[in-house]
Amino acid sequence: TPDSATGIGDWDIATIKTAILTGKDDEGKTLCSTMPVFSKMGMTDGEATDIATYLKSLPAVSKDVPESQCSTGTAGSGAAGSGT
Repeated sequence: TPDSATGIGDWDIATIKTAILTGKDDEGKTLCSTMPVFSKMGMTDGEATDIATYLKSLPAVSKDVPESQCSTGTAGSGAAGSGT
């Protein structure tokens, strides 16, 4: 959710779209493989914008989540720059 401490609150629409379309986080690191690269599935820029706008419209929920541990051995990240 758009919580700044534990979510994507500090991400702008463009950063969220990048994560959706390319599978890269706000630091340019590859997200875990469980995050699909939607551009490879035909998602358009407009569709990604709609999703990002929707995500930013949700009420912020503060919930600590553990740092992502990718099963592929790739260092992934969680939201809001909490990853490595």
